[in-house]
Amino acid sequence: MHLSTSSDRRRSGRLRAAVVTGAFMAASLLAACGSSDDGGSTDGGGGDNGGGAVKIGVLAPITGELAPYGEALERGMTVAAELINEDGGIGGKKVEWVLEDDQTDPKAASTAARKLLTQERVDFLMGTTSSATTLAVIPQAERAKVPFFYVVEGESKTCDSSGTGTREYIFGNGETPEQKMTEYVPWMLENLGKRVYLIGSDYVFPHFVNDLTSKLIEENGGTVVGTAYAPLGTSDFSSYISEIERAKPDVIFISVVGTDGIALVKQLNQFGLRDKVELTGIPTFAGEVLPGIADVAQDVYTVERYWDKADNPVNEKFAAAYHAKYGDEAPIGTIAAQGAYGTLLLLQAAAEKAGTTDREAVAKALPGVTVESPAGEITVNPDNNVVTGPIRLLQVKGDNYDEVQDLGQVPHPGHSGCSSQDV
Repeated sequence: MHLSTSSDRRRSGRLRAAVVTGAFMAASLLAACGSSDDGGSTDGGGGDNGGGAVKIGVLAPITGELAPYGEALERGMTVAAELINEDGGIGGKKVEWVLEDDQTDPKAASTAARKLLTQERVDFLMGTTSSATTLAVIPQAERAKVPFFYVVEGESKTCDSSGTGTREYIFGNGETPEQKMTEYVPWMLENLGKRVYLIGSDYVFPHFVNDLTSKLIEENGGTVVGTAYAPLGTSDFSSYISEIERAKPDVIFISVVGTDGIALVKQLNQFGLRDKVELTGIPTFAGEVLPGIADVAQDVYTVERYWDKADNPVNEKFAAAYHAKYGDEAPIGTIAAQGAYGTLLLLQAAAEKAGTTDREAVAKALPGVTVESPAGEITVNPDNNVVTGPIRLLQVKGDNYDEVQDLGQVPHPGHSGCSSQDV
């Protein structure tokens, strides 16, 4: 059997993240509080730079299982920085950015964050993609007093170690499981089936997704007929598929990520389950990986904040610029690419509100800020620093999606389900 205990996994994941980051914390704090000696445009000490540029450090998985999301984040940031600079930059200053590969690995993410904070002396941090890498970066950003936006979907990570307070420098511009699943699960049970098998990748975020989804399924009259977790890097899912077949579900809810998710969906098709069972889930069917599975995922439902046909002027501008640079061969990723632009728009608005690009002043100004993003209106929720925005029910059609239903603006409830660690 491939079953896992989610509470044990979360505790061990947090311990690993704490061990990984511990060796770097003191160095990050000391170096980030020093003055610049490399001729860069930032002062490394948290003050208003007084000129030059606003420098942003971007952490993304350019290698590893989540590389499709890293490529999307890199592309989105390229386009976003160009558009923001055309619009006057942040606080009247040009945006410059530096990319580091977090390798979908907490140790690599911690090393990359340390480099961005101490050598590149960035004003703001953005990224990463996995929960483990994000949790590895948070302590360093906090100690250096550098605002850090994680920009892809995941469980909330903005609470302090008590689980009740809000971290001043940590912001979430990605949908949480609560924001997506609360509205989607009742629809799923009514329209796709009552007997649900859940399979996810074996790390923090899929455990959070499946724990919440299981609870919502039971509360709404459905039945969880099985749950399984596959280690990152799994390419052969035949034993998992055998377990799924024995459970006889109506629906397979998939939270297997990146290239692993592509392999699973293709193998479900090869084993004939695609014609017998409804497939759904997050983020397996996100735009970042859709090109790899679109041919075997037609008519599959998923739920996202964004798709590249969102009908608003900001998205029209963003999508036109993105496709002009990268072509029309695939949809813009539903998660990472637009998250980069939305984050820069929030920073731009917060700097205007604060009247400065001073990082601490911007951090204080961000709660309550509202902007029009490619996804639509988004707001930094002052209750928890998690962005509130639209949630959409999408269906795979061709190499893109159709929007089936706008599920509305869904805030994250307080610090529900927050993944915290001592720092």
